[in-house]
Amino acid sequence: MILKVQQSAYGRYFFLKSVIIAGCIGWYSCTPQDHPKAPVPFSSARTQQLESFIGEFKKAFTIPGIAVTMVSHDSVYSTASGISNDQNLQFTINTPFLAGSVSEPMLATAVLKLAQDGKIDLDEPVLTYLPYFKMGGSSYQKITVRHLLTHTSGIQHYNIMWDAPNSSPNAPEVTTRSIAGQMPDFATPGSRVKRSPYNYDILADVISKVTRRPFEEYLKRDVLNGLQMPHSSFSKPAKTAMPFVVSNWLSYKLRQDTLYPYNRENGGSGGFHTTAKDMGIWMFNALNKGAGSPGLATNGVYDELLSTQFKTGKTSAVGFGWEITEQEGQKIYIKGSGYGGFSNQVVLIPAKGIGVAVNSNISGDLNPANLSRMIALWLSGKPLKQPKIPVCIAMSRELARTGNIADAFKLYERLRQHDDGRYDVSAAALSQFGTNLLHRVNDKPKALQALQFCVAQYPASAYAYLTLAEGYVFAKDARSTRIAINHAKSLPDDSGLKAGYLSYLLNNLEILEEKKG
Repeated sequence: MILKVQQSAYGRYFFLKSVIIAGCIGWYSCTPQDHPKAPVPFSSARTQQLESFIGEFKKAFTIPGIAVTMVSHDSVYSTASGISNDQNLQFTINTPFLAGSVSEPMLATAVLKLAQDGKIDLDEPVLTYLPYFKMGGSSYQKITVRHLLTHTSGIQHYNIMWDAPNSSPNAPEVTTRSIAGQMPDFATPGSRVKRSPYNYDILADVISKVTRRPFEEYLKRDVLNGLQMPHSSFSKPAKTAMPFVVSNWLSYKLRQDTLYPYNRENGGSGGFHTTAKDMGIWMFNALNKGAGSPGLATNGVYDELLSTQFKTGKTSAVGFGWEITEQEGQKIYIKGSGYGGFSNQVVLIPAKGIGVAVNSNISGDLNPANLSRMIALWLSGKPLKQPKIPVCIAMSRELARTGNIADAFKLYERLRQHDDGRYDVSAAALSQFGTNLLHRVNDKPKALQALQFCVAQYPASAYAYLTLAEGYVFAKDARSTRIAINHAKSLPDDSGLKAGYLSYLLNNLEILEEKKG
């Protein structure tokens, strides 16, 4: 059940009164020039087009709840619809949700504020603030706060666990101490990027020790409250949107997940809870250099937040919590994640004054956060096009309806022959049907049929052969695995995944052949 519930276009008074009151006790200097700039509404034509776009998207994709916020220069608009839990509680623009990796640029804002206040030096070693910070070897002693902020510390990537959450006062310190026996991935901090959530979890520990307060309290009182983001925090709210997962990968039926993806040990990298309305406030300030929070703008925090810190390629870089790409000479700041039943993505284009945030309480294949880029392009003047529906969804539902995989193949052939642009009928989308049968439905015979069908449809696709080889691995058919791998080797890389996929398959083939021998 999907309910349309609420929308908001912020008016002219915004939070002016609150700013004047808060100014004397927070960031604000209460000087005549510190007048907050208030957002104005989008035109009704714009908002109606967005609402229609989201409505069509929900018809094509089964999702529980979704929130979209867009900013264009001084205009802000938020909308939300659907359900936030299995009790059909409405998902509104004031419904808190877990923002995942969007936590990083928000936590970075707090670190940059502390740096501007002279309480943290970004280029000081982490050891200055956390004397117990330790890793294998000696190069860890050179890891600075800046290296943590930019994922250039060399700290390895560790999966986040939330099945046994730690809410104790020293939880961030537990994370810091947990890597004492691990070697950094590279010897020279700052020499390359290795993304790890532990960088920001350790930064949360730094904030706690520097301020002598729980990092959540500092963020809430000194950053979020100052920004007038009343429904945002780094602690789990009493009432929040709950995550959903696909319970049946043929019918795509959803259920509320039994696990909530929050653990205070990883609160710095993934503990930020916010709302669609609050996201609009934050993006408005970031794009307008703190126009809604003059004290922070004076300190230059936003200039630092939207700065390039480390180049990773000709047109790519990282910033303080951001992935940065350059297109047509303009920098685009992106942050997003999709795990634990939540998907989030923020896209900022400062040169155009454009910001888009899409958030939902579903993750995985049904990740609606990718809409953010489409909406950003629309705000830039491009047509607003609906995303194509992966053909694996239609084929899975057909298989669930009839129980006959041949019917799913016939459906694919009809959709491909009469392609009207609504479905993604590519080799990748088709192979996903077989991959779902293999890994999620656990039906190996049907999975092999589907993957063989994909190769027949796309005989020139290396990716199709790679997925078929994986099917043979799980069927423990070493001979057929090798044949499929050799076909993939002879074809050009059509996915960008060929090298890594081949390595994985060859390792598994070696194990298969050893067991057979």
